[in-house]
Amino acid sequence: MELITELRRKLIQAKRTESGAVRRSACGFVSPALHYLRIQRQWMLAVQQSLSHPNSLVATKLVQGYCRVFPFEYPIYVSLREGYMSTGSFVYYKRVGLKPRKEYFAVSLDVTDPLILWPLVVHELAHCWLSHTDHVDRISSSLLETFNGSYSEPEDRVEEAVCDAVATRLTGAQYPLAFAMKLWLDLPSKETGYHPFNSFRLELMAQTLDDMHLFEEAGQVRDIAATSSSSGWNDEPISPSLQALIHVAKGLPPYASLAHRLPCNEAINRSWANLYNGKEPSLSRIKVTSNDLKNALEGWTMPTDA
Repeated sequence: MELITELRRKLIQAKRTESGAVRRSACGFVSPALHYLRIQRQWMLAVQQSLSHPNSLVATKLVQGYCRVFPFEYPIYVSLREGYMSTGSFVYYKRVGLKPRKEYFAVSLDVTDPLILWPLVVHELAHCWLSHTDHVDRISSSLLETFNGSYSEPEDRVEEAVCDAVATRLTGAQYPLAFAMKLWLDLPSKETGYHPFNSFRLELMAQTLDDMHLFEEAGQVRDIAATSSSSGWNDEPISPSLQALIHVAKGLPPYASLAHRLPCNEAINRSWANLYNGKEPSLSRIKVTSNDLKNALEGWTMPTDA
């Protein structure tokens, strides 16, 4: 409501003045603010509509489970739609310039994906967590002198990379394997927009696994990179920051220490192990494994202890 009140004030101010500069300033504020409100309305409608989806309970349990690891102080809403995304009050004051009275986060899980890929949502939770830290700004500033200006700004690429490291830190091999399966056809591409090269992202995940002594899983991720990536990981403009990215993730507990806090993690890990089980995963095996995972998560009760 405070944003709507501010919009009304700006429009009245523009209407009462003959100054072109004041009117342009008002329009410059009102236009992105209205765009933001429209996007957030779509998000809230998606959250509401998702409540009736058959997988709503599973999605909510999964997100709430991982939220226990992050120091979130604000409500987080879950939606089922196409794609993995995050938004919330941090976009509100980052893009529009006004800080809301009530903070919130929202994430979406891809409703078209088999449940086995849903660990990808941890990357989106990491975006929410980073919005209340200075990690991205700090690492990005250290890259300014060497960053290749032909690419997007370092902040975007750094944030995406930190989210990859955090998601790997919390899920073990689940996130890298889900990432590779989801983006298999796109892995050889270097054209990744605001994201780092996929070869760099996979090596970052592998080194994050190495750091947790998950060497076999790290080797599996490197094998995927070797057969799918068309460029070396150190071609990525933010590659000098690789260790700094992993260091940020080390501020959160490692995968192996979360068994008592996140039984859902173990359920997903068993599902991935059953999916491969010495065979190449077929569509039928993916479907069966996802159904097994759904049953496990539906029966999971959130622990009361931290």
